[in-house]
Amino acid sequence: MPPYSVATLLQIDEWTADVRLYTFKVEPPIPFVAGQFVNLSVPDGSSTVSRSYSVWSAPEQTDGILQLCIKLFPGGRASEHLRRLAVGDTVQLSGAYGVFTLDQELNPVTMVATATGLAPFHSMLQHAANTGDNRTFYLYFGVRTEADLFALDLLDALSRSLNLTLYPCLSQPGPSWTGFCGRASKALLEQPVSEGQYLLCGNAAMVTELRAALKERGVERRRIRYEKYY
Repeated sequence: MPPYSVATLLQIDEWTADVRLYTFKVEPPIPFVAGQFVNLSVPDGSSTVSRSYSVWSAPEQTDGILQLCIKLFPGGRASEHLRRLAVGDTVQLSGAYGVFTLDQELNPVTMVATATGLAPFHSMLQHAANTGDNRTFYLYFGVRTEADLFALDLLDALSRSLNLTLYPCLSQPGPSWTGFCGRASKALLEQPVSEGQYLLCGNAAMVTELRAALKERGVERRRIRYEKYY
């Protein structure tokens, strides 16, 4: 088996001005645990550039289908290549990697995501729905504006299959917004401390600050897992 898999692009869903869902057919398929990431490599002149992306789809997805939810950064070497990808084009994927996964014993499970930090949580929640996980899940999903929200329909569908409560949070809400106004971390810290697991993913400053705040409130290190994106 080669050290990488060839991923053929099947579909692009444009969710916001800078967030895309890429659906690939991967040969050979990459086995992974919900929450893990893969490395994506694309040509960059005479060399290649590689970036890490958490898998959006669940491990039970068949036929080598794998989805990545990616934020495209202006001028980014990988981002600009991905922006030009068309259906039928290929990239190289390797993996899967990482230990940002669900503890199967702790309950409830509290998730805090900023922007595309939602990706591993979607994989975990879809896996939970597929496997009949009856635990309690809380998901705090933070972005700046209402235009930056994505995949709420998919999350709503999961909430009907799971004991899942969703908290969309806007740090820069418009006048018509009726949900939580403020950062996702603020919304979480307004709630009582639980005895379960805390999973944090996305903006590095959010992760660092929220980890510290949770530990100050008596949450043991073993009950906090995190993945920093940027």
